[in-house]
Amino acid sequence: MADAYAKTGDYAAAFAKLEQIRSDSPEWLPNQRYARDVLLRVISGRRTLTAEMRTMADVVGLPM
Repeated sequence: MADAYAKTGDYAAAFAKLEQIRSDSPEWLPNQRYARDVLLRVISGRRTLTAEMRTMADVVGLPM
């Protein structure tokens, strides 16, 4: 779902889905390359990053 939201430009919904996944399965998310790819797409589509986005980048191992 997060990828679909990101592909359609709904970055807020994509990020919200990643946050939900992190909340439900915090141990799973850092090991997912796909999560990094989706977050990269979300970040690339924005001019500024929120503190939450920076934290999520750290969680999934996306260098900032």
